[in-house]
Amino acid sequence: MTDCRQLTLKEYYDITIVGAGVFGAAMAWEAAHRGLSVLLIDKDDFSASASANSLKTIHGGLRYLQQVDLFSARSSAKERKAWLKMAPDLVRPLNCVLPTSGYLMKSRLILASGLLLYNLLTLDRKAGMPPEQQINGGKLISKAAFQKWLPEVKDNQFTGAAYWQDAQGLHTERLIYLMINAAQQYDADCYNYTKFLEFSKQGYNGYRITLEDQLTGKTSQVTSRTLVDCSANGRVVEKQLGMDDAIQYVSAVNLIVDKPLTPVAVGLNAQDESIGTRALFLSPWRDKTLVGTWYFEEAEPSKDQLTAAITQVNALFQKPQFSAEDICHIHLGHLPASVAKIKDVGPDSALLNQAQVIDWSNHDSGCDGLYTIRGTKYTLARKEAQSMIDRLAKAHSLRVDPSRSKSTCLYASHTTDGERDLNLTAEQISLVSCYFRGVWPNIREIAGRGDLAAPVPGLSCCLKAVVRHCISEEQVYHLDDLLVRRLPLGDEGMPKGETIDYCLNEMATFYKWDFFRQQQERERLNAHYKSLDKLR
Repeated sequence: MTDCRQLTLKEYYDITIVGAGVFGAAMAWEAAHRGLSVLLIDKDDFSASASANSLKTIHGGLRYLQQVDLFSARSSAKERKAWLKMAPDLVRPLNCVLPTSGYLMKSRLILASGLLLYNLLTLDRKAGMPPEQQINGGKLISKAAFQKWLPEVKDNQFTGAAYWQDAQGLHTERLIYLMINAAQQYDADCYNYTKFLEFSKQGYNGYRITLEDQLTGKTSQVTSRTLVDCSANGRVVEKQLGMDDAIQYVSAVNLIVDKPLTPVAVGLNAQDESIGTRALFLSPWRDKTLVGTWYFEEAEPSKDQLTAAITQVNALFQKPQFSAEDICHIHLGHLPASVAKIKDVGPDSALLNQAQVIDWSNHDSGCDGLYTIRGTKYTLARKEAQSMIDRLAKAHSLRVDPSRSKSTCLYASHTTDGERDLNLTAEQISLVSCYFRGVWPNIREIAGRGDLAAPVPGLSCCLKAVVRHCISEEQVYHLDDLLVRRLPLGDEGMPKGETIDYCLNEMATFYKWDFFRQQQERERLNAHYKSLDKLR
């Protein structure tokens, strides 16, 4: 328990959103900037679940052409462009390749036709975009060009490759926080570590909702016209209504390899008797490589499953590229899948392809204004949020302004000046410009105090002022909130001991933690990396 904050709640909200992953955060931003009163809550930290665990790719929809789904391909391309506009420093173009072969669906003729159609569908992909954020059209490249990028990949009768560009989110947790912060600028109330307990119908006014502050143990009540469940398991509403659920959440696993294995994102078909055949992507990320995705019915993969996954990837190359010792982190999230399909076709093919919206007024419960959203695609979160707010406005007579989310940057683009008087290095300026441009004036003011312009111990690229800002301004209540989700540090593996010590001391001083609490925070941080322990 701690008295480090006080929930400041309004008596009435137009919309209460449960779950602050990418779908909940996008909805809060969408609703707030369109003039609705918003409450967003999460029982854990913001983006602490599936939204933080991905290949970081903002997909443009090329893969939908395999199902001749032109609408989804076009929609995804538009949303990729929206992300590039919303966070131009954190979302950047990503070069991608897929080897061609003599097989029908991967032949050069078929893929060339698909790329041509995709280029036509996305003719406006560069319109209004600065040069560094423009997405190039797809094309075929020669076998020699492919091998120049990836000389160690086994040939497997490749005839060349298809080349295109998608986008990559450099820090998906920070992207979500930026949406939450943008919603707060429009007077949305957004709180982490706030648990949804129960709701009761209040006639036309909507619902009386009971909340519990997980940090203080105090309960509060608010009234909300509408209630939308975007939580990780999507079952807050179902549990109270006693509904049976035909959805199971499967584990989605991505490995982070502490070495650059490829200069471009590459899709390869992998085979291994212990897992089967699947499409895998290897993607460059910072100075590391993201590899995935594997799906398992179990809540967490076993050591044998992780070992088999490593073997499966290495089998794609002429010689092994990495071992268990090279894995610096394992990203584990949970995605919704059909229970029936899992039994028939396995977890990979059972995932929901599109976001699922349940309107509980259409069920036996008759709960008007009560919804559940099971999101599936990070890329489409903004679009789904816009559609949902449009739907709520129409169904519940809520007056909303036009949506501006697909063309509005989430933060003010401050010039990161001050390097001369603060003596910042190029890598410090780079980190601030990429991850903290919108809050640079506050960080710069903090950096002028004492030695706070100095680098964090063990992390030369990060100013001490950045740590101080996050602790005091960004609802950081646990050590992993800071190191994993606010700073671009712990998302790629356990930070150095001296970095952990410094950040823990800063939080202990700010919150007046005793020795016992500090030990709890160390244990909590270690638990975040528990899947990695299975490989050691």
